[in-house]
Formats: sequence, structure tokens, C-alpha cells
Amino acid sequence: MKDGWKKKVAGGVVFLTAVLSGLLLDPMPAEAYFGVADDYLLRTEKPVGRGVSPYHCLEFESGDMESYTVQAGDTLWGIAKEHYGSGARYQKLWEDNADRIDTAETLQIGTRLELEKRFYVNVGMQDSIREDVMHARNVSGPEAWKWDPDSYAYQIFLSMSYRSDLQEKDPFRNWEAFQREVTDCSRQICGNRVSDLTFERYHVTDVCDLCTYQFVFDGGSSKYLIMAVFVYTGEIENEVYTDQTGWGQIIPISHQYMKNEVFTVCELDRCDEEDLELAKGKTLYLAARIIDSGGYYPKMADNVGADDWNYPELHNPFTQAMRSLCDEPPVHPGIAPGGQVSESGLLQGQTGQVNSGNQQIFWKEPAIEKLVREQLAKLWKLSDEERAAFEKRPMTEADLAGVKSLAIYENQEEEVVVLQLCGYGSMRNTLLFDEENCSGISPAELTTLDDLVHFTGLRRLDIYLKESDLTDFSALGGLTGLRELSLDIESAKKKIENADLNFLGKLKNLRLLYLCGWEHEKGGPGYEPTYSLESITDLSVLQNCKQLAYLRLATGNVENYDFLGELPELYYINLMGQDDMLKVQPDTSLMPQACFIEYYGEQIRFDCGGSPEIKDDER
Repeated sequence: MKDGWKKKVAGGVVFLTAVLSGLLLDPMPAEAYFGVADDYLLRTEKPVGRGVSPYHCLEFESGDMESYTVQAGDTLWGIAKEHYGSGARYQKLWEDNADRIDTAETLQIGTRLELEKRFYVNVGMQDSIREDVMHARNVSGPEAWKWDPDSYAYQIFLSMSYRSDLQEKDPFRNWEAFQREVTDCSRQICGNRVSDLTFERYHVTDVCDLCTYQFVFDGGSSKYLIMAVFVYTGEIENEVYTDQTGWGQIIPISHQYMKNEVFTVCELDRCDEEDLELAKGKTLYLAARIIDSGGYYPKMADNVGADDWNYPELHNPFTQAMRSLCDEPPVHPGIAPGGQVSESGLLQGQTGQVNSGNQQIFWKEPAIEKLVREQLAKLWKLSDEERAAFEKRPMTEADLAGVKSLAIYENQEEEVVVLQLCGYGSMRNTLLFDEENCSGISPAELTTLDDLVHFTGLRRLDIYLKESDLTDFSALGGLTGLRELSLDIESAKKKIENADLNFLGKLKNLRLLYLCGWEHEKGGPGYEPTYSLESITDLSVLQNCKQLAYLRLATGNVENYDFLGELPELYYINLMGQDDMLKVQPDTSLMPQACFIEYYGEQIRFDCGGSPEIKDDER
């Protein structure tokens, strides 16, 4: 976010403004305001000289109450205008004090009214944001929650707004359930590493509702204060935001059913009280600020934990803390603390029969076994002595029990096949190790994928093949617990046939399928679909995968897409193919619940909560 919070759109710069019932709440500022750090501190006094509106400052209604004693000359309208920013809010004031006020005209001096407590920040929706002030990054994946230890004492991580398509209950209105879910997440994911878990919720006037919690995470050598803010607009019927382009064009964008998340990590031994207060104010501000930035993207995968939780995004801060901030290696049933193992594969001190979890694994591809051993040794942080012992003893089912995600891909520059384990609670799209730290094998050494059946706990599998001539994927049919499969065949020496994909019909729990092939056009602007899947004409086997929600296919010669009508949860579909392919366009009536549909580079449907006539390239 260099030079402030902004987004280039159609040759101009877009700033967020707000409209209520078609009328501007306040006149737009004559010039941009560039905030300083103290502007983000939460204050109980209204900012001087900056009207209370999304343009000029943000007002956070906390839900907590404070007392006010009626003075001579007070009216409900005047109190509401002074305290809530608008005299029209007198009705709420009246309702909150129905036991103290008979009618709006009979306000008695000395009456103690209960007023909802409010906080303010001195910056608004249209003010510019400086990165050196905010300490914020729009980052996910391996880089999230990591920063230069010599720079900021806290770091804010933003997400992109998207439509709440999976019908999560509004946490603001289901407050008790929200708190129970968060508490359960903390215990099940972090155990006793979490303390001081507290909750707050706010309504941001004329903008959105937000729920927040914070906790202290004990990473071993350091402790961290982590703040998590979740915004969910719900069904707001009368409020509409606009983007004002560089040409002054007003584009209405509804913000019904939108949500986003903002996470902040504070290193406690480097933060004083002022740092923590600034971090909190900035986190709340940014969460409200980006709810309708105009930067929508189609949601292309489930949230972490979507199978298990009413609010799946609540997994993220706890899971990310365990992945990024915990000093200790994961506990694993196949290896004792510190990596002490015997040559037999049993933990030291075990006797008797080997149980089912310790059944020995027999590998068909020694090169795959080699890569798996290297990855596990790094994961468990084995010493040289422990690594030598692990290399000697047989591998068992227990060794692989915790692996939830696996990637096998060919490194184009070094022409090697790399294997990465991404399990043990890591977040989606995060890799356990950097590529530079992963050894590999030559494509010629990868002759079969049969060994993947040993990873019975896999939930996600990514395979990217470039030079390999593998076409036998039948072993993948044994991974019946698989939820996400990405099969990218850039330049197969042998074409993939219909029968080669029959295994997909066995993956009845599959939620995401990316079946693609890409090649880079030399001197061209980017990547184009390859011809490696041109022989695929029938994908009706996918009708067995009733839970499919995310589908990306570079199979331009499929003749019939009627099977899509058998996929009731389909949300995202993107079809690709070369110009000389058949490129059938399925009837959109087969996918009534789909929010994003793209056929061969053309967006057919993009339901981001906004006006359907607005195309993405017009933003």
C-alpha cells in the first residue's frame, strides 16, 4: 500500500465515499487528508472540525452504556445530535430509555439517561493512508505474520472483501455463538498457549458492524498480543456505497452480505501501551475501511475449517499463530519428543506388537520416499543424530498421519521435482518451507504416483507436471478424504484421455477441482492453456462429486456440461481453452447458486454484492 490507501481504476484513483438514500451525508472534503499516527487512537470525544460521517471520521458504537444527566434546555433531538451525530437518532435514544421518558416532549431536568458509548477516530473513509503510519500489509500465505524484527513492533494484515456466500450467521447478531466458537477454536488449535481472550463488538455508524477479539499467544521464546476483527455487513437495505473514479463518475455498489478480516500481531516485549492502543485503533479503522473498497475478487476456495465450524474464518488467527509464532516443533504420534526413535520404528520404551498406526510403509518410488523423509526431518527439527536414526528405520503410517496438504511440482528453472508437506494445521496456501530449502529429484525419477495412497489424511493435493509423461492418476482415487485437488499439466508428452480421469468419480468429498495446463508464450503477456487436455471430451464422471463448489477447467473440448446440474453447491466455475477448441458454454440455469461464472475469458456472472451491470474491468 505505497503512498496511501488507494486503488488505480480506469486510469484514475478510486476513493471510497458513502451515500444514504441517494443523498451525500456530508460534502466531500476539498482536499485529501493525510493522517498521522495519533489520528487512529480511539477517543471518546468527537473530533473537532471533522463532521461525524464516513467521509471525515469514523464513529464506533460499542453497545456499552454510559449515563447522561438532562440539563436545562436539553431535547431528545439535541442530545441525539450531540451524542450520536444526528438528531434523527432521537428515536433510538427514546427506545433505550423508555422506562425514564414518558414522551419526547416531557424530558425532565435531572433525568439520568443511558446513552450508548461511542468512540471516534480522527480519520474517515476518504482520507489517505500512509504505509509508514499504518504498518499494514495486504499479505497472506508464507509471508503473513512475519516482519523485520528491527522495524515495526506490530504488524497489521489485511484481507480482500468478498461476498459472504456460505451463509455464515452474522456474528454481530449471534454474539453468544460467535464467542463460543472463538473459545472452542482457541482451545482445540492452540491448547494452553492462549490466555486473556476478550471480546468486543461495534457498529460503525453508516458503515458496517464488526466483531473483534484479542488474546495473548505464548510462542515459547516470545509472547504476542493478537487482534482479530471480522466485518459482516448483513442485509443492509438502505445504505449504498459508491466509487468515484478519476473522471468523477459515480458507480453504485451495494454492500449487502459482504465481509472481510483484519489481523494484527503485536510483539509484547517491544510494545508499550501507546503502541497497543494505536494498533487497536488502526485495526478497527482498516476493518471498516476496506469493507467496500471496490476491489472485489471471486472467492476461489473455502475458508480454513469450513467443514467443522459455523464461522470458519475464526480458525485463521489461531492457526496462523501456531504456524508462524510457535517455536516448538509439532507433536507427532510417530516420534517421541526430541525425535528419539529406534531403528525398528517404535518409540523408545514401546514393547509388544506394532499397532495399526505403526504399520510399515513400502514405497514403490524410492525417490518420493527420499523427499518425504527430508521434509519430515525438517518438520520435526531433528538433530543430526536423530536424523541419522530416522533414516535407518522404516517409515510407518503414524509418520504421515498429520499431513493434511501435499504439493508435488516441477521447478522450471532447476528442472527438478520438488515435494512439500503442508500439513499439521498450516493455513491454506502456505508452504512449510521455502523452495530454496527443498531438495528435489529429476522428472525422470518420478515414474508413479502410487505412493500417494500412504497419505490417508490428505485434504489438499497440488500436482504440477511439466516434463513428466505421467498419465496414470488412478492412485489418487484412493484418497477419498480429499477436499481440494489441483492438477496442472503444463506440457505432457502424452495426452490425457477421458479414461485417465475416471478416478475423479471416487472423490465424492471433493470441494475444489482445478484441472488445468498452462504454458508461457515467449514474448507474450502471460500464460495460455496448453493442449495437454485437448483429448478430454467427457467429464460426466464429476456428477458423482456432489460437494464440488470451485471448478476451474482448461478442457476446451468437453462436449456436454449437463453434469453441472448435478452439482448443487457449485459457486465458482471458470472454463478455459485454446481458440481452436470446441469451447462449449454451459447453460447458466444449471448453476443457479453460482456467484462467479467465467467462460473462456468472458465474465458471465460476477455477483459481488453489487449491480450486475458493472463489469470487473470497469472498476
